[in-house]
Amino acid sequence: MVNQVGDHITRAKHEKVVALYELLWDQPGPSTITKARAAAAGYLPPAAWDDQLIDDPTHLPADTTPASISDRADAWLEDVEFIIRNGTSKRALEERLGGSWNKIASRLRGRGRQDLIDSVVRQDEFAPARAA
Repeated sequence: MVNQVGDHITRAKHEKVVALYELLWDQPGPSTITKARAAAAGYLPPAAWDDQLIDDPTHLPADTTPASISDRADAWLEDVEFIIRNGTSKRALEERLGGSWNKIASRLRGRGRQDLIDSVVRQDEFAPARAA
């Protein structure tokens, strides 16, 4: 995107950036030099911003201490696990968490929780049979 001509990107590139962001948003990067530069420049990590309020100019970022970011990611995972363990569909999960199934699954994959993804997929597969 840095060497791109114009103000727009292709849909394919947008989707790749979104997928990469979903995979890495809560993972620490490998470079201590880059982390120090970003902190010195005042850049905040993605977890500082609420996805639903990012465009609100009056919204202030959340606490960005490492413990706070980790706690929020852990709380999200705990909530998702509870919802899934109590039986839910992809659609219900999307409604409860306010995001697409692909985004939720990507975050779960990034946290190493393929088991939760598989559980929801199995529940969706058996849902028509239960309704009959």
